[in-house]
Amino acid sequence: MADSPLTDNGISILVAEDTPDNQALVKRVLRSAGYGVDIAANGQEALALCSRRRYDLILMDLQMPVMDGFEAAGAIRASESGPRMPIIAFSALPLPEYRDRCLSLGMDEYIQKPFDEKVLLEAVARLTAPQPLILVVDDAEESRRLIEKHIVGLGRYKTTSAGNGVEAIRAIQKYRVAMVLMDMEMPVMDGYTAARAIRGMNIKPEVPVIAMTAHEGDREIARCLKAGCAGYLHKPARRADLAAAIREHVKDSSDRFPVEKAEYVFVNADISELIPGYLENRGKDSLAIVQLLEEGNIQEIRRLGHSMSGSGGGYGFREISSLGKALEKAALANNLKAIERLNRRLSLYLKTVRVVLKED
Repeated sequence: MADSPLTDNGISILVAEDTPDNQALVKRVLRSAGYGVDIAANGQEALALCSRRRYDLILMDLQMPVMDGFEAAGAIRASESGPRMPIIAFSALPLPEYRDRCLSLGMDEYIQKPFDEKVLLEAVARLTAPQPLILVVDDAEESRRLIEKHIVGLGRYKTTSAGNGVEAIRAIQKYRVAMVLMDMEMPVMDGYTAARAIRGMNIKPEVPVIAMTAHEGDREIARCLKAGCAGYLHKPARRADLAAAIREHVKDSSDRFPVEKAEYVFVNADISELIPGYLENRGKDSLAIVQLLEEGNIQEIRRLGHSMSGSGGGYGFREISSLGKALEKAALANNLKAIERLNRRLSLYLKTVRVVLKED
């Protein structure tokens, strides 16, 4: 069976897995959902591939020859210089002990083999969705890692880090940063100087800088604010305080980074060439319903609903059948508001549905 995707969403995934059967299965599922896939047979190959290109996510088997997934994940985390790359642990090792070990090493999710295709695709979609990027600046690596872990644990943000003010400015020039968490006492360039420099860059929209310092008192707070900081956190920063600061200063994240929950439908490979046309025609039906409502042609809406009710299940789209049946019923009752509501649901479903091919 050809594993080329029905659509290409531009997201690239590295699968580190040593078993050929598992490689083929995971590659088929991911590529059928529109993802680009590269394969590494062990952790060492995964590291080599990561050194040559940036992946949007890594699916990491834990038990591999040459270099296992634990060592490879640790090496990737230690070498990262840009935004944190999501890593999903992928193993038959038992929960919860290995899951906890994976998360402590900086992995983001744990999926147990044999895997459920829908669970895998939902995890991949969640971890590759556009999210605000938060820059953590601290000269202490352990402090950076702890803060990043707290932020990633919130489930809505990505992180990158810098060890001093100079590195922070370079990161802001290179990446689209939503907020900076800035340690104020650092070598090379301290946080006060860096905050003033960032303010002088005149970035639009403005990037809020939140000071993090062990010093206390009104005098210290005033010094941070004078340097251009938008807020202040006392070190060590607690997760709750970090979350509150992010919510306050990254208010427009849902508008700037809209995320729609994908709906996955598994269809037989032998009808795959018919699916794009079928979904395109249902999109035309949805647009037609808007026009038919304006014209008052409820009878034609009833006919379209009846047609969808009868065809959706045969193609694997039970939701389309359900919506078609409801549209037919609403048309018979001349319930215009219900027709509008159901048509909006149909339109949203067509935007978010993702087709995955399955074996017969």
